[in-house]
Amino acid sequence: MQNGEILDTIVHWLALAMEPFSSVFGAIAMFIGNSLFALLVSSGSGNAVVMMPILTPLADLMEVPRQVAVTAYQLSDGFMNSITPASGVLLACLAIGGVPWTTWVRFMLPLIAMWYVLSMVFLAIGVLIGWGPNY
Repeated sequence: MQNGEILDTIVHWLALAMEPFSSVFGAIAMFIGNSLFALLVSSGSGNAVVMMPILTPLADLMEVPRQVAVTAYQLSDGFMNSITPASGVLLACLAIGGVPWTTWVRFMLPLIAMWYVLSMVFLAIGVLIGWGPNY
């Protein structure tokens, strides 16, 4: 993505789309966007390889502290790993326990909804206080 300059194009168009919005909204959009991607890619390292080169410059352009961008990535990846059908480990554990995936998702959705609301509040606070190292 770097050598083909695809990364620059993606960041450019995302930055243009996010330009009218505040830094707080940008952090929340990073969180939600990475959540959608984490549903498809259950590997934390695979997700990081693709998303962090996008989230880092986008955070800089939107004036979101990098620490908040990393936290948005970590929260979304962790929450989605508890329900993604792309996770072999999750599906194996559910199969061993005899729990259908749909039953598991119905059980987890209220908890994930609470986690999302709390995460958005804490990400907003992180942006507002400029959470992260001061260089």
